[in-house]
Amino acid sequence: MKRLKGVYPLAIGSFPHATAEAALDLIFEAFPEIPIWPQLPKSRFLENMYVQYSHPIPGVRIDEEKERIFVDTETRIEQELERFYTHVLKEDLDYFKLPEAYAAGFYALLERIERTRKAPLPALKGHVTGPFSFGLTVPDQNGRAILYHSELYEAVVSALSLSARWQAQQLKRYAADVIMFIDEPYLVSFGSAFVASDRINVISSLNRVVESIHQEGALAGIHCCGNTDWSLVLRSDTDVLSFDAYRYFPNLLLYLNDLTHFFRRGGRLAWGIVPSSDEVFGQSARTLTELLSSQLTELESKGMESEWLTGCVFVTPACGVGSQTEAVAEDAVRKTRIVAHEILN
Repeated sequence: MKRLKGVYPLAIGSFPHATAEAALDLIFEAFPEIPIWPQLPKSRFLENMYVQYSHPIPGVRIDEEKERIFVDTETRIEQELERFYTHVLKEDLDYFKLPEAYAAGFYALLERIERTRKAPLPALKGHVTGPFSFGLTVPDQNGRAILYHSELYEAVVSALSLSARWQAQQLKRYAADVIMFIDEPYLVSFGSAFVASDRINVISSLNRVVESIHQEGALAGIHCCGNTDWSLVLRSDTDVLSFDAYRYFPNLLLYLNDLTHFFRRGGRLAWGIVPSSDEVFGQSARTLTELLSSQLTELESKGMESEWLTGCVFVTPACGVGSQTEAVAEDAVRKTRIVAHEILN
């Protein structure tokens, strides 16, 4: 993992604060080694995780007042696709940058670093919405998921890949390492009778985003806060699997062969051991540390090498805290920091 060794507390993405500065105050308190930029979904609809990365995608229409996003597959779509691929073929990364109105936290983070830091940080973390979740969540004008429009879904994968690459390019100006998480909450739907999706295509679309991140020398993680077919992620090219260890660790044990393969090629885990809901108030940092310790011990007892488990470890909340109260967010991230400090001591 390049220069990253040991245990690091790490945030996921979203925070419930109304302003970027308030969220960053908490982030730099709890995650000074690897700060992230905060998504602020409660502040405005443009900060919604699907809207946030949508602006380059052909046909996207946003109604901020009605809080609606969809893709118009009929009106001027051929012209929009042609213009879009002109920028893709040129690798015009600036076309895929985050607009400040959509991601106030990104620009506030960079401004704070420029204002307060004299030396490069050990690492910075960014995030991008995953193509499968975007494709399944954002509909066309008739309510049909864009995942099922092959030409437009291809454009979605390209747009998210280049957006992630642009973001990694910006962050690496300020840090020795950059970690980019691909947020895929709807991987929980993979394999459902209600979701028709090919395994090879899902892995391929994830790998395209990962490859784009790797082009900038950054590490790529895939975050899914629910239960899924973990072999999908473990057999992808991702460097980090970020999962809800608090609830779903037993499910991961069903994929020991895939996990061994993942570790052998250098993969690492981000343990979402701290609840990201008001359930966090009922769990002490000590209890959560003991739970994570028991999980590490169990994996070692099943043949996982100690270096795989402790050489580079990330401790996180189970998911983003953007839909919660500020009290929940503050408790969750502070307990995350304590657990990361205590786990190997």
